[in-house]
Amino acid sequence: MIKKKKIEILNVIKLIFYLFTLLLLSSKSILIFTSITLLILIIYNLKYYKLKIYSFFFVLLVVLTLVLKVGFIKNRFSEVLNINSLSELKEERMTDFKKVNGLTLRLMFVKFSIQDFIESPKNILFGVGVGDRKEFLNSVYENHNMARKIKEKSLGYYNYNTHNQYVEIFLGLGTVGLLYFIWMFFYCVKRTKEEFIAKYIYGLLIWSFFFEAVLNRNKGIVFFVFWTTVFLCIEYSSEKNNSIILD
Repeated sequence: MIKKKKIEILNVIKLIFYLFTLLLLSSKSILIFTSITLLILIIYNLKYYKLKIYSFFFVLLVVLTLVLKVGFIKNRFSEVLNINSLSELKEERMTDFKKVNGLTLRLMFVKFSIQDFIESPKNILFGVGVGDRKEFLNSVYENHNMARKIKEKSLGYYNYNTHNQYVEIFLGLGTVGLLYFIWMFFYCVKRTKEEFIAKYIYGLLIWSFFFEAVLNRNKGIVFFVFWTTVFLCIEYSSEKNNSIILD
């Protein structure tokens, strides 16, 4: 219904809109992942679609320029480069809340939670239980001066997760649960290895799991389950030479 040229223009507009949305979200890890992915696509397809790839490269250059120049986005990235904050990791207790940036805080969550967790051999094998994970983390934060109660008022990082999906599963289900999760995830990747969009989305999730507990929220669970179901249905359909999706 629409001429091919108009479709290409529409795709460029959508690309710019999506990239602008990512900039507004200011998620450092996702911006890095997107930039790396676009660069890989540019290098891989350069000899086939030079004109289009140059357009992608121009859009990517605009994004990087905005990251370096736009105030609120630049501040998000500049705080990561503040390596002085990493010195707080040498301490066994948080000494000054103001000295800690987002990256150091995430590393503290991981360090202190695993440090207290492995003190019990039973925990290492089966975890503290998904239902008791939040209570366990609150006790970790109290032990390391990351949270405390003053006159019945809660201060600090009570009820915060570790912002790392692998650590969250390890704490809740132990080594057994973590190994099963890794096997299940890479089984899905292996089954859908021929689909580019599947590789991209699973790559995005593997990367995101290092920075956020994606599957601790219903939105993350729905995203993972929906796309996994779609990809496995397509794979099954192609194997049986019978289009389940069209039926």
